[in-house]
Amino acid sequence: MGGRIGAQSEPGKGSTFWFELPLQRATAQALDVPTQATPAPGTGVALAGLRFLVVEDSDTHRELLCQALTLEGARVATAVNGQQAVQRLAATPAGYDAVLMDLQMPVMDGLTSTRQIRGALGLRSLPVIALFRQLLAGLGPRYGGVVAATRADLARGERAGAARRLHQLRGHAANLCALELQRQAGLLEKAILQGETDLDERLRDLELNLADLIAASEPWLSPDPDS
Repeated sequence: MGGRIGAQSEPGKGSTFWFELPLQRATAQALDVPTQATPAPGTGVALAGLRFLVVEDSDTHRELLCQALTLEGARVATAVNGQQAVQRLAATPAGYDAVLMDLQMPVMDGLTSTRQIRGALGLRSLPVIALFRQLLAGLGPRYGGVVAATRADLARGERAGAARRLHQLRGHAANLCALELQRQAGLLEKAILQGETDLDERLRDLELNLADLIAASEPWLSPDPDS
């Protein structure tokens, strides 16, 4: 559904986490208001009127997300595991515009919860957005060397293999809502399949963008302060 996510961290000073989501305003037919977190004084209204369900077992991460959303004018309800999220949605199926779902939680994980939301509850059009710790954890180990490997494939004339690597990166970037990375990987994949050879600058830009995202993900991958 699009969007961006990022983080900045400075030793001894703290971390800043942010994300942007393009969402439509709620319709007049969906006025079942969820339990709200106490809003902080906002600095913007980008999400004014929108209702989010944040599903996250970490108290710290849940609070960070609630603060970020309420600062942009959103109304926020929370759940600490997937089972609680399913119960909330069953009680008020029209009560939310989007769900932010952690993947790994006790009682019921995010994937199982999402299957129940789509299946048993029938909420197939409700956006369920995966929170990114598990996805980010695989970014560096799996894709940190993808540009170097792509260059090696191209040097050997293995264009199909190079395109396949970028296709996989594009899919992972889409799951992270890393839209610029997704765009770069997709354009390079297309260029390789079309036989283009002037790729060095675009590969370098992709490599820099990927390195920035991996670096920005580090605060999310540190040990959970609540554990």
